Amino acid sequence: MSAIEIAERYFAAWRANDFDLHTAAAPACPVANWTHVENGRITRVRVAFDPRPLQPPD
Repeated sequence: MSAIEIAERYFAAWRANDFDLHTAAAPACPVANWTHVENGRITRVRVAFDPRPLQPPD
């Protein structure tokens, strides 16, 4: 699989998915993720989001 085919597959999957964190405890919150690809396979995913809406009130 060429690098272009890998990128096309990755971005097709990325566009098809909703990148919000959904829980029963709080409204959906946006997330950002970084993926590392080796030999056409995702080997690592790093996710960042603001956890404040998920914390209990003071």
